[in-house]
Amino acid sequence: MNLEFLDHSCAGSVRKRKIILYVVLLLAVFAALEVFILAYKPPKDALLVEPEVSVFRDGALLGQESLPVLLSSGGDPNFLSGEYSFVLRLILPDEKKSAVRKVLVFPQISGSSLELFFDGEKLGTRGDPVLGQSSIWNSIHQFCLPDYTVSGEHSLEVRIQGTYEAGIVAHPYVVDADTNSARLFLLDFFTNYSIWLSIGCILIVSLIVLSMGFFTEKSRSANLLLGLAGLAVSLFLTDFVYIERLPMSLVAFKKLVVSLRHLSVACFTVAYLRILGKHLSLAAKAFTALQLACFVLVIVYPGDIVAIKRLYSITFLGFIPSLLYLLYKVLDHAAKTGELSALLFGILVVFLSACRDIVVMVILRPDGFILISHYGFIVLALSSCAFVVSDSLKQYRDLALERSRTAAFREEVLHDELTGCYNRKLLPLIAENLSKPYSLLVFDIDDFKRINDRYGHETGDLVLKELVLMASRNIRSYDYVVRTGGDEFLIILRSCSLKIACFLAERLIAEAKTFSMHVSKDQAGRDDEHAHLDSGQAAQRNGGGDSEINSDLRFTISMGIASCTGEQASTQEEFSSTLRSADAEMYRAKNQGKNRWCAAGDQDKPKLAQNDA
Repeated sequence: MNLEFLDHSCAGSVRKRKIILYVVLLLAVFAALEVFILAYKPPKDALLVEPEVSVFRDGALLGQESLPVLLSSGGDPNFLSGEYSFVLRLILPDEKKSAVRKVLVFPQISGSSLELFFDGEKLGTRGDPVLGQSSIWNSIHQFCLPDYTVSGEHSLEVRIQGTYEAGIVAHPYVVDADTNSARLFLLDFFTNYSIWLSIGCILIVSLIVLSMGFFTEKSRSANLLLGLAGLAVSLFLTDFVYIERLPMSLVAFKKLVVSLRHLSVACFTVAYLRILGKHLSLAAKAFTALQLACFVLVIVYPGDIVAIKRLYSITFLGFIPSLLYLLYKVLDHAAKTGELSALLFGILVVFLSACRDIVVMVILRPDGFILISHYGFIVLALSSCAFVVSDSLKQYRDLALERSRTAAFREEVLHDELTGCYNRKLLPLIAENLSKPYSLLVFDIDDFKRINDRYGHETGDLVLKELVLMASRNIRSYDYVVRTGGDEFLIILRSCSLKIACFLAERLIAEAKTFSMHVSKDQAGRDDEHAHLDSGQAAQRNGGGDSEINSDLRFTISMGIASCTGEQASTQEEFSSTLRSADAEMYRAKNQGKNRWCAAGDQDKPKLAQNDA
């Protein structure tokens, strides 16, 4: 009972640490987003453009506004597409240092193009002012003021191509380019390059997840859907980067990016439920169908860019119920299993960021605000793909561990427990994968039963181990020593001719003959009924009449050799036939007096064998 309590306490402690980690990560993400939003505000040393704005459309005065200003088809049913001009005043104070490089910064504008005129002189252009086929609204825009600029009041004219909205969302300002270079770089990075970098990362991991779906059986549908969702998110994010010239009309581009956002949510919903092992309930099907309906509706909607803008301002609200349902399912799974995965983190970030944007856009309805929900989709896509890759790596590690255990078990089964060499179970496996030519050496210890009876089985086991070590020292790493019986062994020599096998046999016989092992009387475990016979044989072997057991144990071996020639792969029948031939040769060596070898065929014996004979 105490152990169960300790286990439960440890599990609760681990879960608390995971929850704390998740909360810290969420706070860190949204703190980073908040810092990013604050970066849009002018620095302390910035000189603000005067807030009063005169607004013109196609040369006609519409009225006076205050910064920030936004004219949008989403909030104004009378909005008309055209070129909007925003005339502002910039008052530069007297400065002693005339060498300071000044930069006019527009943190964010709404529109398809931007042209800036300073005292009637054109400072630069962003986007496509003719057709409006560009995406520049989410990027920072910087313009260097002329070096000859003097103090006093100056006129700024900002011409924006307003296809579905036009405005200066964030207050423009003038700063010293040198002292604020790091801030301007970071703002430029986070509004443009960081999203390009995210697109590249999502594309890569999405393609990896897609390939895993194609080539793996487990979680195939989930991987395919997550990969498809990641690709959709990467294309959707192109709406937030700076694109000077679009490869299609602005209407087609907006339809594409907005519809893919809905498609990604539909794919994420089904994929997450597959990963969590949950079936598609009626609610899941309804929320998925809602996103697919929005996807199709945006694609086939026949309206112009103004109508498309109004449409996706409404369909954007459809994300909340789908994301809320998905968040509920992931939280429910986490509560039941205690697992807080990257899936939960991703869905929390995208849900909270989408809620924030919807609240600001629909309820607060400011003239201009900074969107962050696309960063939520970045986190969702990356965390989802990271989960799949991490889970697959875990499965691969588990599979590798299982294979390692299987291989170890297989090796254990194939090895002789006493001597450590292979056993007979290896022979069918070798016979199926053995290429010719090869040679087989069959051998055993001469009068091994007498050694066991005279010195005991423990000593006999030591002799067997020594014989295996002796054989292993004399063969190559890819040859095999196999114990086929009590004291019977087989050596399999790959790519080896009969002549070389004979020389190896001669060397092993000579080494065995020179072997000596001291055995004390206490170690000698002979049977009483064989004591007199053993003593007599010992005395005969040592040339004396000593009836005590010889303290120096020696042994000899007899070998039979056979070879299988050719160049093709060996068959089971050929291996068995060669093995029978080697076995017959060993018995022929026994009959000829032991302590020698015999080979199949009329082969010349090596010099040492001739001397022995």
